[in-house]
Order: sequence, then structure tokens, then C-alpha cells
Amino acid sequence: MKTNKFLVIAAMALGLGVFAACSNDDEPNVPESKGNTYVGVNIAFSGINNLSRALPNDYNDKGRWKGRDEIKTITIFMVNKEANSVDYTSFNENSFNAIDEHGFLKPTLAVKATKGHKVKSYVVINDQNDILTSTFKKVSAAEFETKFAEEVEAIASQVSTTTGEKDIILMTNDKPANELEVVQATKEQAINGDKNQCKVSVERVVARGIITMSQDIKSKKIPVKKDGKGEAISEIELTEVTYAVGQSNRKFFIMKKSNYETPSPVYTYIPNNNWNTTGKTYFDYTGLKNATEVLAIDNNIENVKKALTDEATSKFVIPVTHANDNYKKGNTTYFEVIAKFKPTKKSFAEGEEEKVKENTYYLGMNDGKFYASREAAAAVAGQKVTEYKNGTMKYILWLNPDKVPGATEGQLAKLSPTVRNQVYHAHISGFKEIGLPGNPLHPNDPNNPTDPEDPNNPENPENPIKPDDPLQTESTYLSVSITVLEWGMHSYEVDLGNDY
Repeated sequence: MKTNKFLVIAAMALGLGVFAACSNDDEPNVPESKGNTYVGVNIAFSGINNLSRALPNDYNDKGRWKGRDEIKTITIFMVNKEANSVDYTSFNENSFNAIDEHGFLKPTLAVKATKGHKVKSYVVINDQNDILTSTFKKVSAAEFETKFAEEVEAIASQVSTTTGEKDIILMTNDKPANELEVVQATKEQAINGDKNQCKVSVERVVARGIITMSQDIKSKKIPVKKDGKGEAISEIELTEVTYAVGQSNRKFFIMKKSNYETPSPVYTYIPNNNWNTTGKTYFDYTGLKNATEVLAIDNNIENVKKALTDEATSKFVIPVTHANDNYKKGNTTYFEVIAKFKPTKKSFAEGEEEKVKENTYYLGMNDGKFYASREAAAAVAGQKVTEYKNGTMKYILWLNPDKVPGATEGQLAKLSPTVRNQVYHAHISGFKEIGLPGNPLHPNDPNNPTDPEDPNNPENPENPIKPDDPLQTESTYLSVSITVLEWGMHSYEVDLGNDY
């Protein structure tokens, strides 16, 4: 087939897969260009360019991870204000050869351009749900740069998926495109980068979170204290630990702001007795439906990278940031840790273990013993009772706290920004106390014991987690270590409690 317009793409990859070999038949059939020379577009996958900034190289920094990306589609927009034109060309994986030993995607095509004109290149990668591409095919050259910096409404699952062992993630320019003045160049010179090379760095529009835990964690019994304080009366044993992510953003800027500000209303929202009505509508909680088993590993960076590579379903979030004084429990992205447990024999009140149904336990807050029913536990004079449905307890962890909980006495976590193209890792080294029966930062937690259809249904004692509160209270029961990873990578370690 005859092709009148050619594009060359060279990409520096962060763990991209191998692409099928291409032939002339793989070249896209695009409109004829009136150009008299060629331009090459060099795409670099971001992760190492902005490490001197306060973000994303902020807290718990642990280096870089190449990722496990698969590139399915690339669309290049060449914006020429002089000619008032926007040329675009889309490619699929059949348009590329392979990744060379230096991490570059071997070029296959080149774009015709006009000598003396000035052009800017914008890149959209893996737009699987057409969040951006169709829109920008209709944008004028005069408006393009402004439009490419605007916000878009989408949740993480619409711009990122995991297929097999690969992640397919929407990527865009990491900063405004530089203008290139086109000079005379042969196709080969454009392909080789000798002349007319547009250099574009791209980055993923999401962040990723992952939790791991110590290998011996299930062998350790967790103390249960009277009224959550003082002497340990009972003990519980872990049988299963999973995790999910919640309170992600529902909007993102197509190209991130230089100060990492995220779109309103989330950026400016501060919970003030309105989270349960208005605030919760600003955030995405769908990630809480997909809990994944927490991997037990020795906590070192190579093991964390292996866990990231091996995990069946990646946990992606749309970034959330605020002004430094505005981080609250009800406006910050979190990990939800879901642990199943069983009390030890000595932890049951006399005669109660045999009566337990469906592994649902009732904890007497005064005597620290477990019962088979609320009625039995409440029979103890003045005793409050907490129900643990199906033997399930929950904990909340922030993805990127400025202070690791419990690491230094008197230092509390106050900030937890999440930034695109970053991995946030928390390693659980222990559980210091029994968790909460539900997640008060989940608007529709299935473990909430209160039945909205029956207001007389007895409630558990007041939950210590309130959306309006700062990120960390004075008490610390959590033991966590955090890592941020080409993806930037962050990691911390924590003893888990429920002060969050």
C-alpha cells in the first residue's frame, strides 16, 4: 500500500512488552500530508526526570521500579499553530518492532512535516475507553494546549486495567510540549534522531498501591484488651489478610499541574459534618469491592518489586492532594486491610464457643471476652458489645503518610498526598490490637452492623475513625513500613492498629 505520511516513534520503556514485527502493510492509512520533510517523535516513559521536586520524591522514597506495562495504542497529535492545523496518527502494537537492549522501542514510522514550520507533539497512550482521543481529534490548534491541561472525569478502572501479567494504563505528556522548528531532514535522519526529533516524556495518570506483610505474621497472636485498654484478657489468631484501596479521586488533569494540585472539588474539600451527604460523592470507592490477598514476604526492595510484578490485580488510584493543612480522614486515599480471625479457646466466655454461628463473634468491651450472641455479652452488667460479622475486622492505612505511625513518639502523620506515576507500598510487620468491625470511611461497608431498615438494631460502640479528624490520633497501634517506587516507589513498615 502507498503511504504519504509517516511517523517514527522511539520510546524509552519502563518494562514494556515485546511488540510484533511490522511490515509496510502495518502502516496506518492516513490523509496525505503536504509536508516536504520529516519529524521523528521520541517518547520517554517518565519516572526519573523530576526527582528534585518536593513531590513526588517526598516521603518514604525507595527508588524506581520499571513497571509491567503493555502498550496497546499510541496517538500522536502534531500541533502547528502557524498553519492552524492538528495532524494526528494512531498506532497499535503491530506498528512496532521490539524493545532494544537500551530500553528503546525501535522506530518504524516517520511523520511528514513542512520545513520552517513550528510544531508541538502531544501523546496519548492506552486510551482504551476513549476518554481523550476522540475529543482531541476535534480540538483546534489554537485551543489544543489549553484543552490538554484541563481536567477529565474518570475513575481509576476506566483508565487502568490489568490483563494477565501486564498493566494497560492511560499515559499523557508529563509537561507542556516543547516547540520544534522543522528543518530539512530525510526520513532516515528523522528516524535516527539526527534532525527534527520531538522529545516527549509521558507518565501514567494513576498511582498504584500495594500491601505486603511479614512471613510470620499469622503465627503471632493479637491481644484483646478490656475496653481496648490496659491488660490483655483475650487473644485472636489471623486466618486471612486481604486489602483494597478506597477514597480515590473521580477527576484528573490530563497533564499534571506543576505543583501537583488535583481538580476541585476534591483539592479544596475539607470534611465538616457533611462527609456522609456531600463529601462521599466526590470520591471513588469502587476499588473496595476488589480485595486481594496480602503477600507474605521479607521486606526488602527486590521482594517488593517482585510482588508488584506478580500481583494478579493491580490497585490503581486517581491522585488526591490538598493544601498541607487540609488532609483529613474523609478526604484522603487509603488502604483498607481486611483480616479474618478466630479467638483462642481461652478467649471465649464460659460455654460460648460451641454456640458460635457463621464465625460471628461478639466482644464484651468490659470483660474482654467473646460471646456467641449480643444478648449473652450484654447480660454482663453495663457491658457494651462489638459484633464482628464472619470473624472480620478492618484497619485503615494511608498510602503515603509524611510520618510513619508509631515510628517516632510524638510524631503524627498529617499529610498523605498521592501523585500520578508513583507506587505506594506499606509492609505490615505486626497487628498490635484487634481491628474495627467495619470501615467508617466506606459509605456502603457490608460489615456495618446497623440495618438502615431497622433503626432499633443495636449498634457497636462508637467508632474511633471520623471523616473530619486529622489523619492520625494521639494513640498509635499500627506497625507499618512504607515504600514509594520509574514508577517512583515509596515504602513504609507499620505495626497495625486502628488509630486511623
